[in-house]
Amino acid sequence: PLHCAEHFGTEFLPEGDNGGNRFVVKVTPGGRDARLHGWWDDGIDKAISSDGLTGAQSVSNAWLRRADLKPTEAEAKNTDWESIAKGHAQLAAQQVYRGLTNGGVIPSDYERRTRDVSRKQTVLAAYRLAAFLNNLLGDERR
Repeated sequence: PLHCAEHFGTEFLPEGDNGGNRFVVKVTPGGRDARLHGWWDDGIDKAISSDGLTGAQSVSNAWLRRADLKPTEAEAKNTDWESIAKGHAQLAAQQVYRGLTNGGVIPSDYERRTRDVSRKQTVLAAYRLAAFLNNLLGDERR
């Protein structure tokens, strides 16, 4: 979500936080610092690890079968990149930045939230890639 977002808290004016790259959080009280963007870049790996999965095929098999991760038909077929980017910016505001302060400790539920969002967005990306390729190749079997 941070590839389509920018935070403009007073500490980041006028240029913003560079998609979370200038936004630093503490993983634990008194613990190591992490750039917010890097934290989210590791979100898929965190989700895979917490699910005990290994390899792309096992991840695909597990996540594509989960009803709670399946996108709506409209979401799955949306290949309008501008609206997708706007949606990711909204997701960043609603999930990524919620409850955080620059230099602060991440909330106790934040890692779970990261894993949940990462799983859902990964599955959605797979559906959208399939829709994009079907549109590109003129596949009528959709």
